[in-house]
Amino acid sequence: MEKNSKFLKILSILLIIILGISILFFGYTTLSIKNIEAIKKDNNTLNEELKIKNIEEEKLSIEYNEKKDKLENSTYEFSSLYGYNLKDKKENILLNTADRLKSENKNILKQIESAVLKYNDYFNGAYYNDESFINLVSDFSSLIDLKSTESLSTDLYRDINFNAFNEISKENGTINYLNSLNRNSKENNILYFSTAMYSIKLNKVLTGSIDIEKNLDSIYAEIINLTDLYSNLERYGLNTGYLTSYRLSELKEEISRLSKEYYMNLGVIEILEIGDNNEKIK
Repeated sequence: MEKNSKFLKILSILLIIILGISILFFGYTTLSIKNIEAIKKDNNTLNEELKIKNIEEEKLSIEYNEKKDKLENSTYEFSSLYGYNLKDKKENILLNTADRLKSENKNILKQIESAVLKYNDYFNGAYYNDESFINLVSDFSSLIDLKSTESLSTDLYRDINFNAFNEISKENGTINYLNSLNRNSKENNILYFSTAMYSIKLNKVLTGSIDIEKNLDSIYAEIINLTDLYSNLERYGLNTGYLTSYRLSELKEEISRLSKEYYMNLGVIEILEIGDNNEKIK
């Protein structure tokens, strides 16, 4: 009896211990299951967020590619329009722009030459290089000197010998054409001479014996003066035929436009080259 009592006591203690362990294990298992479920829930949430991020990343990638293509197209259009690439270094942009404008100016000078040559009938003739013409221009220039005006007579034929020039000037060129349309007179001979005197540099353009770039201002000035002269000849009653002042005014407008473009480019070139030199100094 006493032995059975001890055995039951021991068995009861073991059962209590096992029960306690079971309770602990059950509690731990329950907590583990809850944690696993929470982790699964978190994982599902993260997966959904990841999908959203992936979709957003794809959208951003598409937008980036679209903007990249647009930028490349805009860069190409800018380069085609202005002659340099936006991606170039500053000093390269300055040099490229200056070179482009220099090339444009060379082309403008060719356009000016071509435009002038279209009106060669106004300043054509072998007499431009004749000694009689050169001497006559010199004599006439001395007469219009302010110091000489007091002694200037009303008869230029008395002060200057036109005879030699008159003989050779009517053989060809502009004066030959004008003389064929009008009566022969001392007054007209002086007017014919004036058309040559006010177009010496234009004749040099025709013969290719002048640097247009270095003489652009004086060439343009001659065109202005020659236009005014022909306008006065028409008012005076001289028949100029197809050598009208209106045609010359068209040349004047064209050379004016081209000259302005040339000098604008030249100004920009000078500024760019100064800027480039400053960059090199830095």
